[in-house]
Amino acid sequence: MYPLDIGDPIGNEEGDLIYLKLEIRYQNPFGYNLMDSSGIRIYYTDQLRRYEISTLFTGYRRTPFLSVPPFQSNFKIFGQCSTECTKAAFPITTGVKAFSILLRAHETGRKLTLRHIRNEIELEPLAYDNNYDNNYQGYRKLSKDVTILPGDELLMECEYDTERNETFIFVNPTVKSKIINEILIKIFFFFKILFLFFIIIFHFQGGLSTTDEICEALILYYPRSNLEDCRSQIEFYSYLDAFGVQNATGTILRKLNLPFDPLSSSTSLSKNQQNLTLPDDVLVLGLSGLTEEVPNFFSRLIIRNPINMNIGKNLFNYMQNLDWRNKTFVKSVETKWRNAPRYTYCTGVGGKRVNHPNHIVKIMKYIVRPEKETQCDRQGSNSGNLATFCFLIITSMVTLLLTFCI
Repeated sequence: MYPLDIGDPIGNEEGDLIYLKLEIRYQNPFGYNLMDSSGIRIYYTDQLRRYEISTLFTGYRRTPFLSVPPFQSNFKIFGQCSTECTKAAFPITTGVKAFSILLRAHETGRKLTLRHIRNEIELEPLAYDNNYDNNYQGYRKLSKDVTILPGDELLMECEYDTERNETFIFVNPTVKSKIINEILIKIFFFFKILFLFFIIIFHFQGGLSTTDEICEALILYYPRSNLEDCRSQIEFYSYLDAFGVQNATGTILRKLNLPFDPLSSSTSLSKNQQNLTLPDDVLVLGLSGLTEEVPNFFSRLIIRNPINMNIGKNLFNYMQNLDWRNKTFVKSVETKWRNAPRYTYCTGVGGKRVNHPNHIVKIMKYIVRPEKETQCDRQGSNSGNLATFCFLIITSMVTLLLTFCI
């Protein structure tokens, strides 16, 4: 529910809601014949509220270039909403006020923080979750509205645990999950009831597909502004340089307009396309029929430099054979990616690109705010988690009784 003085406009003005689309993603790996009646309830009124809301999508773009190496307990990825973007899009004098935030990662995500930086000084995080669980996702209302001013920078920091993975993560389901699945399948043949109980309570508690990893946040804010999407991804050559490759080529890069330069006179984009933010890489790859396995993408890239080694080798095999158990090497990759130049994508209403001076920037250098010890390692209300858990317990017991009856 929105606060009483805030609403989402429905109408025909640019940016208004003109239709709603409900999308539900299910996880049913064992192929059970199930029936669902999920839905949502929407309240509307002709009594207009004082403020109209906007939603800001921030973090790291959905792309194969969000990559997490195997054998890591706390590998970090960073997504940025640049100071140039907020300066160009938010109201000059007042800024906007955030009141509710959704943090998102998938199965290997363990710790998420949305940092707030102003004038090179880190303020209190907008939101954080030091014990993230993909199975419990929901908006968290902030204890008080937080002002985001033009020129502020938002930094989404995601920490992943891939210790049980044996391959470079783009991201495949964890080995732990595969092992549990195999065990549960065997249990099924002997203890069907026990199997159903465990599958509902402890493993498949809802949640979204975990075949790809993400690092993002959705911010509800007011008053309504032009900024809807402010994310980044590592610049192409900087991504490669972190593990010793100077250049890689492949015709598939043209589909993604990489290396990316929307202002170049030699770009393949039409004039109309140059006024729009390009779709995420995974969407383009999906339309190209390349979503079966993300490694297929890197297998299509051939190393061209350095010439003295690995010339002609595909990038996926090269990455897979690096020593990801070497903590010093992995920390070096993480640091280089963190400090690397980034493509910035600043998007307004209707997918239109918000003009700002530079499309490649680095994360702002800032004075780090000391972390405070708290009794609860989440910012925002956690009552939803308890309610969800209780609901799962009840649902499981009902399923157990029905199984006995059947």
